[in-house]
Amino acid sequence: LTDIEVLTTDEDDSYFMAKSYRMPTVPVKPGDKDFPTVPITTMGPRSWVTSHADGTAIPAGRPVELRGIAFGGDCGVKRVEIDIWKEAIEPSMRREVASLGPEDGQFGFRRWTIELEVPSVYRAVTVGGLCTNTSGVTQPTGQTWNPSGYARNVVERITLKVV
Repeated sequence: LTDIEVLTTDEDDSYFMAKSYRMPTVPVKPGDKDFPTVPITTMGPRSWVTSHADGTAIPAGRPVELRGIAFGGDCGVKRVEIDIWKEAIEPSMRREVASLGPEDGQFGFRRWTIELEVPSVYRAVTVGGLCTNTSGVTQPTGQTWNPSGYARNVVERITLKVV
């Protein structure tokens, strides 16, 4: 450490805090301009599937272990649920709770696993992890657009082909 700068309690007017690290206070669409924003002060919970890429083929009727990571944002991870959308003659969706690995500190990533078995009647399955943190905040399931891209915490989905 070579330097410490003490700031006033006023809002930071540096470029990143004044222009970049900000979130809309109202819903916006691509192309919207001049909407009100506030500085990002926390990170929301988030989860990813890390064991399989989008479009990976999985065997029908046999167990497949999905693995991923999650973080709670400004606190620890309480739960990760996996949304499973099955594509068939009659599509369906269900939600299952994943098993969590050890917590390596309340602000760290936490590994999760879940076993998935998809019958051959399905052509594909789409999965996405939904993290809830220890404060009870859950990832939003809707796709909220944020023009700066910072603090993105939407549910990341992948589709697995059933073969």
